[in-house]
Amino acid sequence: RYFGHPDLVQFIQRLSNQVHNKGMGTVLIGDMGMPAGGRFNGGHASHQTGLDVDIFLQLPQTRWTSSQLLKPQALDLVASDGKHVVPSLW
Repeated sequence: RYFGHPDLVQFIQRLSNQVHNKGMGTVLIGDMGMPAGGRFNGGHASHQTGLDVDIFLQLPQTRWTSSQLLKPQALDLVASDGKHVVPSLW
């Protein structure tokens, strides 16, 4: 769940630094990919090459518990056609 292509890791580091430098708060990095690529047990059809990551930019007002951090509930921004984003969430 926490393995990614070196380019993805560098992107996450740059994004985190930019968010921190702009005082925008906390970024939570969720699932990336499996150590040898391939499918997760459930979901994440696109997370097979090490180039996809779940990024949470809007965290709740209250601090998350340990169990919430392990299984955060994401908003699915990708439309059902798999090609567009949901405008009301973007």
